[in-house]
Amino acid sequence: MWRPIAFFSRKLTSTQSRHSTFDRELLAIYSAIQHFRFFLEGRPFSVLTDHKPLTYALTSKTARSPRQERQLTYIAEFTTAIRYISGTDNVVPDVLSRGPCAEQPMVASASPIPPIDLARMAEEQLRDPKVAELRKQPGALKLKEVNLGGCILLCDVSTSRPCPIVPPLWTKTIHNLSHPGHKPTTRAISARYVWPGLKREVKNMSNGMVERFHRSLKAALKARLLGPGWMDELPIVLLGIRSTWKEDLDAAPALLTYGTNLRIPGDFFPSNSAERISPGSTFVRDLQENFRKLSPLSPVHHDTTKKYLPRDLMSAEQVYVRHDAHRGPLVRPYDGLFKVLHRSDKHFDILRNNKSIRVSIDRLKPAYSADPKFPPPAVHPHDQAPRVDDNSRSETVSDSQSNTRSGRIIKRPIRYRTILSARSF
Repeated sequence: MWRPIAFFSRKLTSTQSRHSTFDRELLAIYSAIQHFRFFLEGRPFSVLTDHKPLTYALTSKTARSPRQERQLTYIAEFTTAIRYISGTDNVVPDVLSRGPCAEQPMVASASPIPPIDLARMAEEQLRDPKVAELRKQPGALKLKEVNLGGCILLCDVSTSRPCPIVPPLWTKTIHNLSHPGHKPTTRAISARYVWPGLKREVKNMSNGMVERFHRSLKAALKARLLGPGWMDELPIVLLGIRSTWKEDLDAAPALLTYGTNLRIPGDFFPSNSAERISPGSTFVRDLQENFRKLSPLSPVHHDTTKKYLPRDLMSAEQVYVRHDAHRGPLVRPYDGLFKVLHRSDKHFDILRNNKSIRVSIDRLKPAYSADPKFPPPAVHPHDQAPRVDDNSRSETVSDSQSNTRSGRIIKRPIRYRTILSARSF
């Protein structure tokens, strides 16, 4: 008698479902051994299959595909006993491989829905004052007395079917007929009856209670709030409201909810003055004294990069202004010339489009103009390079050296000195 210990099954992919019967049965054995490997390692066992060609797969010399060779090699690592069993005798795997049977729904209890007494509803329509007001001022309703079930009911005939007016005493009865949910119930009642105030959210009395609580909550928040962060003060305000003793209830809301009073922050501090002095207060006093003795540290400036400034900028009469906006490939990097009106350490006031504009010196570059109205920038005495007159230069400076405008001496390489000497003759 075979008894199942475990069961394994999975769905074939679209490619695997197109394999031959031999490949699908071989894949089933291969996948099952992979799944139950921790059960089968080191134990002798046999594989039962209802596909007889698989019993000769390990001993046959027929050429196999690489995939079949891999799967057969893996199976041979665990067992070589593959036995045949007919499908009619293979009952247990056949039962386990079938899908579960559909369960028959069972009704726990069924209570009949009482029919609506249309005669009593008609009598209530005659006595109800709200229905009488609708008779006088129907508004968008087209009211007409209709014979329904042998009773004369006031109905709205603006739609394809007459809808009776529901008196207030009958609203609960109509509501209890069926309640599949908020929206389905509203649609079902609206299609069959005229229920004044059906979609009204809350009653005025309950809404007034909520607004009254909001008034107390806002007053408590205003008493503590010092800034816009009212969410930070909300927990302590709610704790106070829930711990407040109510005279009409003779209890606090928290006591009625949890059965005990909440511990407020005052309960964590001692009541008498002798217990208020604790080692913690001494620690706080010493800590404040130590912080009072600390001297502030000088600020650290991480940007220590020295920016380049032209040496003639502070004495230039005209300057160029760097164009920092996005420019095309043929647009000049500097705009100008602009006359300097005022100088300071970090910015210049320049005349641009007949207006005085303040520009940072990082965007400026001195301009050298040939106009006699604007002499060249004067070089500071401490920046002036040593110069020699023309008579002494011819004597001291050889043909292998030359001086720039700033006074820097340029020494030509040795291989060019012979060429320069030959050209001079």
